[in-house]
Parts: sequence; structure tokens; C-alpha cells
Amino acid sequence: MNKPMAVNQPGRFVLETNEYHIHDMYPPRPWTNYLWNQDLITEINQFGFGRSFLLSHDDHRQGLNANERLMYVRDDATREFWAANRNYANAAFDDFHTVVGQGYSTIHSSYRNLKSQLTVFLPEDGRVECWEYVIENMDSQSRDVSLFAYCKPLANLSIHMAYNEGRFDEKENSLVFTHNGFDLAPNYTTFFFTSDTDIAGFEASDRHFSGTYGSLITPELLRIDADCANRGASFDNDMAGVLQFKVTLDPGQKRTVRLLLGMCSTESDIETYRSRLLAPMAFERERSAKRAAKQAMDKKLVIDVPDPELNEMTNTWLKHQIDLGKTFGRGAHGLRDLLQDTTAFVSLDPEAARARILFCLGYQYPNGNTLRLCTASRTQHPYTDGATWIITAVCQYLKETGDLSLLEEVVGYVDTNDTGTIFDHCWRGLRYLFTTLGPHGLCQWGGGDWNDSLNNAGLQGKGESIWLTQASIAAGREFIRLLSHLGKHAQEAATLHSWIDSMTENLLAFGWEHDQFLCGYTDWDEKVGSRENDEGKIFLNMQSWGVLSGVLPQEQAVRLMDKVESELNSPYGYVLSTPSYTKPDAHIGRMTYFQKGAYENGAIYNHGVTFKIAADCMLGRGDHAYATIRKLLGGNPENPASVSGTEPYAVTNMYLGPDNPWRAGHSIFGWLTGTAGWLCRCITEKVLGVQADYEGLTLNPCLPSHWDSVRVERDYRGCRYLITISNPNGLCNGQVAVTVDGCAIEGNRLPQGDAGTVFNVHVTISP
Repeated sequence: MNKPMAVNQPGRFVLETNEYHIHDMYPPRPWTNYLWNQDLITEINQFGFGRSFLLSHDDHRQGLNANERLMYVRDDATREFWAANRNYANAAFDDFHTVVGQGYSTIHSSYRNLKSQLTVFLPEDGRVECWEYVIENMDSQSRDVSLFAYCKPLANLSIHMAYNEGRFDEKENSLVFTHNGFDLAPNYTTFFFTSDTDIAGFEASDRHFSGTYGSLITPELLRIDADCANRGASFDNDMAGVLQFKVTLDPGQKRTVRLLLGMCSTESDIETYRSRLLAPMAFERERSAKRAAKQAMDKKLVIDVPDPELNEMTNTWLKHQIDLGKTFGRGAHGLRDLLQDTTAFVSLDPEAARARILFCLGYQYPNGNTLRLCTASRTQHPYTDGATWIITAVCQYLKETGDLSLLEEVVGYVDTNDTGTIFDHCWRGLRYLFTTLGPHGLCQWGGGDWNDSLNNAGLQGKGESIWLTQASIAAGREFIRLLSHLGKHAQEAATLHSWIDSMTENLLAFGWEHDQFLCGYTDWDEKVGSRENDEGKIFLNMQSWGVLSGVLPQEQAVRLMDKVESELNSPYGYVLSTPSYTKPDAHIGRMTYFQKGAYENGAIYNHGVTFKIAADCMLGRGDHAYATIRKLLGGNPENPASVSGTEPYAVTNMYLGPDNPWRAGHSIFGWLTGTAGWLCRCITEKVLGVQADYEGLTLNPCLPSHWDSVRVERDYRGCRYLITISNPNGLCNGQVAVTVDGCAIEGNRLPQGDAGTVFNVHVTISP
């Protein structure tokens, strides 16, 4: 059922190097790669373009580079010039492709017998980009060429251009841009563009390079056949960095130019960066260290299933995407975003996950609710779902590591001197969820739940969220399991049981309508997500979490998911709600103001779709789960990457829904989405069924029926598990018979051993 089909793609995965090679350089939208360390994050598309900015936890996100990274080549004999990594003129390049790597991007081109290669990466630490440009003469004649490296430093840190200065520092062989002003918030007011190669000339302004009325397509300086005139800049709103190099290449000869683009507090820091990163073999050491760290992470969890795309995505690219989310929080250090991605990342780096949990809990209020964003601001829209993700992240960390000491760590609360243990943070969060209720005894909506575009339905403290009620019940049940494992806190367990029973009763009485769950009640006691509504009659998440919360009997839950299949499915995936709103409703919020099929208003919001996959697996519907996974990926034959525009090497946040009249099925943006973490967990923990638990790994596979055998390699608490799952009868799930090192064991929990122990596990699924 729904086996992957071969579709035309604008590139291909290269398994040996864990890269994706883009051969069609003009897909439906620019394809982004992300580069990051703990200081800086860089967006870079197939041409090398994209912004670069600090990973900051305050409300000021300072940028390094505006967008363009360019290497122009000029043949000094013919005076012809071209942008090697952009080819603005669409000249007949012999080769033009991009290698998307995990931690780097390389743009290759070949024109007029000159081969170019521009690689951009970030070092392990530092507020700096590393550029390596290699040019090779493929001609039988010697060639004299000029190279022009171009960047756009974001040196305008305030509205006062009179602070600006751009000049060349001969001692540092660097273009230096400063914006030293009065009472400025940014810490880094010095920018530099420097190289290990002798610089023949420079410019510090777009006025002197592209021209006042020119453009980067045909820069005026190159059009008039001039060299850089070594002009600085002052009082300039168009600061730009241009470094010119003159190179003579014999036949077959290569030349390498290495550059740094960075920011720092003082100009004395430039030499520190230069001595560290422009020393011989420094680029090689930096990239080797990052590659080794990535390989070590990837080998901790490896799958082998009868779907090459799924293998490649799970074994390499999803992990990389989760790492970005865990570090960046999807664009604004969102607390719930960080917690969900950390939950997925914990099996790959438990120490990093622990640190992230402690960081996030510092943004919880004493009443148990949380800030939406982990930033300095305390006046944020009052979202109400943060505590559910705290429970998920803490419990998953404990299952992975067995490190119960986490519960005794003490962390402060927001805007107070109050502190509490992690256990206290969890308990306060649960108490908030189960006692901050509306008129129907359901969780208050506040300014939004998971769906943060339902942002005006509960601001008055009366509106109620069905999803948050379901998620709270699921979190409460998860915490009861933890309390049982701890063997104490009987009073808390009894209280939690009482809260869950009462809330479940209210959910089924007021949240269930005929054959589906509502979305909620507004402050005006109006139903949302009801058959009584003209628009937005049914929402996906409330049906999926109706299953995940465990409030329905199996048979009723199956019928509910059948309803999802019949009413919310589309060629592009499962819409978040239908039909899309066409009339704005201020009682609901901005969701109803979005265009049809866009974002939460009827789009395929893939983060929500992964909840549906988890619900399918909970019900043993492996074929449905797999078919849904296939629709998320760039290889979906009904909506391939060549049409949708999604990066084939990253899952996208959404596809525009079928109600959209102009761009149905198109991917808007990728990478920064909770889809990656949840999808990886769904594949490894739900479909393949390898689940960390408090007392060891357990096996609960829910395979698509056409998979006859799969393999999983998994590190867990210092041991290595080599797991083969056989499915000779073509079942989605069933009874499992488990052998470990050739000996049958009772049940489905695997044994643990001393660090370094390798267990060979075989699982057979039978009726």
C-alpha cells in the first residue's frame, strides 16, 4: 500500500557523503540550507544567498550579513565578467550545481574553462562565516583573472548613518566596518571582511561597486571595466564589502582564497579570528571536527527500511533539522518549540537535552504557565500550552537516561525570586493546566494553545480549548506513570487521578459532538470546529489527540480516524481544518483572517499531521501511518519537490491547502518546524516501535503491512542494540516474539548491560 514511487527530482541524495546535490538550480522556490554554531545562524540557498544573524536570547537579534554572498570572476584578457555562484546572465555554464551538506554548502560552476567552487561554513564557535573559494584553470593557456568577493554586512545598527565608517586596515588585511554610536543596544559594533590572500583592492560601499543606479547583476565597477579604487565609506546607508584579488593560473592550476566575514566587540578581536581561522589547515580542522561530531551523533540511531528516502531522511537529515530546532527554537526561541525538539533530540545527545530543559524551565511563571518565548520580554501574548511540553520533555529525558537527579535540580521562576525543583516545576505546570478551567470544566484557551492563530478566542478567561484539555490529560497520565516508577508521591498521584477523571468527563460531555471533537468554546460561549459552524467545521488536532489522550474506546477511536481520512485528506496531506474560513471572525482570531488554505486556515500544517501519524500507530494502523509519512516528504508522487518547492532534504512546515485558489500544494518554507522532531519520533518510536521507557527499551512496532523486515540500530544507556523486526505475515501489528542474543525473553522489554555491551535482538510479529 502506497509504496514510494520514482518521481522526477531536481537533485539527488548522495549517501556516501550525506549530501544532497541540487542539479536544477531554479526550483519553484529557493532551497535553503542552515548553518549554525552556538553563536551564529546562517541561512544559505542554492546560490549562497541568505541572511546571517546572532543566536540571541534577548529581544534584539543582530544581523551579520544581509543576503548576498558573491564571487565575481573577470577574465582580464577578454574583460568578460560573471558571478560564479549566481550566473545572473544565465550564461551557458558548462556546470552549475550546489552541494548541500550538513554544516556547509558548496556552489560549483564552470564557465570559459574556469572552474569555480565556493564553500561556506561556520566554525565550531564564533560570530563569523568561513568562505573558501577555489578557482581552477581547465584551459590549455595561462589565464589572468580578477576575483571580486562581495558581502553585505549589516553595519547599520541604528537610524544614524553618521555613526557609519568603512575602511581598510592594512595590518589586519581586512575591510573594517564600524557603527560606534551613543547608547546603542548591540554588543557587536565592528564588522570585518578579511582574507588570507593578498588583496589588490577594496570598496566599502554599494555606491562604488554596483553603482548608485546599478545593480549586482551588472555592477557598475565591472561594467566600466575598472578595478577597485580603495575607497572607504562614511555616512553611508549602503555599506558593502568588496575585496579584489588578482590571480594568474597556469594550465591545470588551482588557487584557493579563504575569507572570513564576522562581527566583534572591538577591532582587536579581528586578529584573534584571523590567527585562529586563517592559519594553515584551520579550515580543514574546523570542518573535520564538525563532521566527526555529526557522524558520532548519527550513528546513535540508524534505521534500514524498504524506503530509501525514509532511510536517508531519518538517518541524517531529520536529526540535523532537529538539532537546528533544539538550538534555535524555530526562529524566536519559542519555549514549547525548544521543548518538543529537545524531546526528539534526547536520544542523540542527552547532556544537551538536559541543559535545554533546565534553560526552558527558567521561563516558567510561579503559577505553572510559561512564557511563549525564551527572551527578555515579559509582556508576551498569554499562550497556555507550555506546561504540557514540560512534562513530555522531562519524562522522555528520564526514560532515555534513567537520571532521576534531574528532578532535584533547582531552577528559578520568571519575574520572581521564587525557585523550585524540576519536580516542582512539573507539578505547578500540571496544577495550572487542571485548575485553570472555563465554564465547562475544560482548559482555558488564553491567548492560544498549540494553534497560536486561535489567538482571540480566550483572552477574557472564559474560552476553552479542547486540544489543550486532551493534551493535559495525556500529560497527566504520563506523569502518573513517572510517579509509579518513582514509587512515591502517592498524594500527588491520587490528586492527578481525580483531576484527570473529572476533566475526561467534562471533555466527553462538552467537547464531543456526535462523531467528532470540537475545537473549543470562545469567550462568548460560541462553538469552534462544530458541524453547526458555516466554516471550520472540523479540526485535525482535536481528532488526533482525542486518540492520543486515551479518552475513547478503541472502536470509537478507529471510527474517528476513519472520519479524518474521509474529510481531511488531500493529495498534499491532511488539512488542519476544513472548510477554510472566508469571513474574518474576531471572536476566534487571526486564523480566520488568513487566505484560504494558508497557515492554520486550511493548510497542510505538517507538525499537526505528525500527531495524526502517532494516533494511527496507537490504533495499529500502520498502513495509514506510512501513507501519511509519504505525503510529508519531498518524494510524495502526488506533490513532488519539483512541484511543491519543498527542500527534499528537509521537511517543510506546511503545504498550502486544496482550498487555496492560486498555489495549492506549494511549500512556503521548510526547516524551522516541529514536524522534524515529531516525524523522527513517529518513525522510530511509533512505526518501528523502539521506545525508551523508565526500565529499558521496549518494542511495540506498527509497520506498514508490505514491509517484511526492518532493522534498527540504537544506542541506549551505554549499550548498543542491533534489532531486526520480521513481519512474515504482512501485519501492521500483532504479538511480538523477542529473542536477545539467540535466547527468547518474556515480554517486549529489552535487557540492559554494562557500558559497551552489544545486544543482538530479533523480533517476529505474528497474529
